[in-house]
Amino acid sequence: MAGGRTLKILCTDDSRLTRKMIQDVIETLGCEFVGAVDGEETKRLIEKHHTDLSLVLLDWNIPGPDGLEILRWLKASDPYRNIPVIMVTAMGHQGKIDEALEAGADDYITKPFDLDDLACRIKKHLSR
Repeated sequence: MAGGRTLKILCTDDSRLTRKMIQDVIETLGCEFVGAVDGEETKRLIEKHHTDLSLVLLDWNIPGPDGLEILRWLKASDPYRNIPVIMVTAMGHQGKIDEALEAGADDYITKPFDLDDLACRIKKHLSR
């Protein structure tokens, strides 16, 4: 909670199991979870909730515009560019990590990931 309001976190992942695991972490931290399964839904939800979004967790390998395209769109758009983004993806080789960080990702977590590590990184970005 910040200033009496619940912090809202958008998570995009096409795996229902992964979204559920991340939802549990987010809700344990006392935040509100908003879930999306593909790039188009992610864009719609960002446009709808951007004034309330505290963080976006974004998988690279999603249908529609992929996670990197969404990241670039987000960071190039005035109303959205300051929303922190953590890439949470199986794309673990250094070239992909560098590409995402250069495109504006604030952090990068490779799947499979440790839930406690995810919670720590979320808290770190929410505290900024």
